[in-house]
Amino acid sequence: PDGVKFVPRMKGKDGMTVEYKAKEFSKNRIVVEHPYSDFPKTISYTKITADSIETEIAGTTNGKEQKVLYSMVWVE
Repeated sequence: PDGVKFVPRMKGKDGMTVEYKAKEFSKNRIVVEHPYSDFPKTISYTKITADSIETEIAGTTNGKEQKVLYSMVWVE
């Protein structure tokens, strides 16, 4: 995954961006990481079906491991 990056814009931070580098990249899954960030440290997107994905946002907050899961489905 060399060269693959995820660069989100942060809401409420004047469009500031944070660069996450791909740690895993396959047909059905991508995991990006920012090693110097506490939360989120990793963000993953996993294809579940043709019209749904699961997102996991993970890292550390106040010394505790945290994970937030989102399931998304395509709706027309």
